[in-house]
Amino acid sequence: MGSIEPLRLLQLWQAYHQPLTEEQQRKFLSRAELRTLCWMDELIVIDAIRHQPKLAKALEIARDTVTTLNIARDTLASEIARDLDAANEARAQAARRKAETKRKQEAETKRKNALNREAARRAFDLQKSFEGQRVASRCKACDRFPDIQGRCGCS
Repeated sequence: MGSIEPLRLLQLWQAYHQPLTEEQQRKFLSRAELRTLCWMDELIVIDAIRHQPKLAKALEIARDTVTTLNIARDTLASEIARDLDAANEARAQAARRKAETKRKQEAETKRKNALNREAARRAFDLQKSFEGQRVASRCKACDRFPDIQGRCGCS
């Protein structure tokens, strides 16, 4: 929330504990503890005043509360930072896995393409060798290919 005005603090103190005379109010407002309490968060001060009529003790309670809240805030901030670090690391690992999978897929595609090119080259070479055999086995008389029994039909 925010800081609290001295007169508001006096009113709250009187509401929680007892009314004060004008002289007691003047002394109350001149206390060093009051000035320190006025700089603290209003909710913390109200809670401390409600539980403790002595300003010195109320200030001690308020300071302990602030310390506890600061520790809790720092702990929470550390936990949030740790959770963020873990989430960032998980994202980084997922990105590395994705990149590795993509690299493997690309390598597999290159390997398959190389195998396909090699198979096509061998098929072409094989076809060339068959054509060479066909040319060599034509009948010299009729220039036809002989059948399975080796007859071309011209004789």
